[in-house]
Amino acid sequence: MATIAKMSSGKSAAGSINYALGKDKDLKANTDKWFEDHHLERPYPDYRAVAMGGTNGIDPEIAKEQFAATRSLFNQDQQSNQCLRIIQSFDCRELNALNRSDWQRANDLGVELAQHMYPHNQAAVYTHLDNKNHVLHNHIIINKVSFETGKKFHEPPRTSIHLAREINDQIAEREGWHVLEPVHDRISEAEKALVKKKEYSYMRDLRERVNAVMEDPSVSSYEALRDGLAHSGIEVRDRGGDWFSFHFRSNNGALHTVRSKRLGEDYSKERIIHELENRSRARQVTVVKPEQQFEHVSTRATAEIRSSTRRRTESVTKQIRQSNQRISERLREPFIRLETAVNRFAGRVQGLGEKIRGAFEKRLKSRTKSVLELMKQRNKQHDITQSLLAKNRAFDL
Repeated sequence: MATIAKMSSGKSAAGSINYALGKDKDLKANTDKWFEDHHLERPYPDYRAVAMGGTNGIDPEIAKEQFAATRSLFNQDQQSNQCLRIIQSFDCRELNALNRSDWQRANDLGVELAQHMYPHNQAAVYTHLDNKNHVLHNHIIINKVSFETGKKFHEPPRTSIHLAREINDQIAEREGWHVLEPVHDRISEAEKALVKKKEYSYMRDLRERVNAVMEDPSVSSYEALRDGLAHSGIEVRDRGGDWFSFHFRSNNGALHTVRSKRLGEDYSKERIIHELENRSRARQVTVVKPEQQFEHVSTRATAEIRSSTRRRTESVTKQIRQSNQRISERLREPFIRLETAVNRFAGRVQGLGEKIRGAFEKRLKSRTKSVLELMKQRNKQHDITQSLLAKNRAFDL
């Protein structure tokens, strides 16, 4: 049973990635001792993550710089709502934290989820197991700015989470895992009318609070359910029979007591307890002795890991090459336009120079001709003057 435990928007992509990568951060829940007790080594001693991956050329260790470069390339440097954060959790019966190969498998499934949800956006996926029960789970960080179009996606929260759960269920079904049945709500006409008018509905408020608690995979007992609901301002009462009663204060301050039957069949005591028992059994993982664990990782499994790693490396290399090519083409376009403009300007300057030279040569020829004519006239006048002087001298004699 793979579940989407949480989804939210992140103001800062760098902050979200820093948290998920967990560089130089202490592991939670005494996980260092857990590693030691089970003779496991941390693949990344400086990080919280035990496996890392990404889509569309992302290197998870430098993902925040790559996210920032994409935002800068498309002038999307707003300091808010930069990323989408998804937490994907796995059932212990399906992916065992004691099996190192399952660490990478969990990460690969997170990469697959991100790629199918947002094929035109970059994503970084970090796999953790440092929680109370050492359950494998992914922190998936999506860059909201597309590396292809430069546009930023804006989706209603419900749209994103429905898409994530739909794809996640398809992956779980393909893997042969248990898939959670969709919740069937019982919505009255009065509630529908309030929702349609975008007015507050205390029934819808109650349903969303209960759903939020039930969507937490760590809630696996009635006590955990009761505590989670209490944290959300709901007191759950079990008076016997087939249904629970929820006692809570709505946003307008009024106190309400609602039988779970009014929320829908999936809120019956039988179904809720059944789901909690399934989760409880999933957490009762038999501790494997170190020597048995090493025997469990067979030669075939090792070959599969190597093959999967090779395919993943080839895929990432191809994605990086394609991404770099697209970025190079985008960077080259302004220079091509500039070169074209410069050539056009140079052509105009050359044409103007030829026109100026032609006009200058024409004027020079005209002036030269005028000077020659003037010199001819002066020579002619000189000859006439000399002739007159010669005649005067002859007359004097």
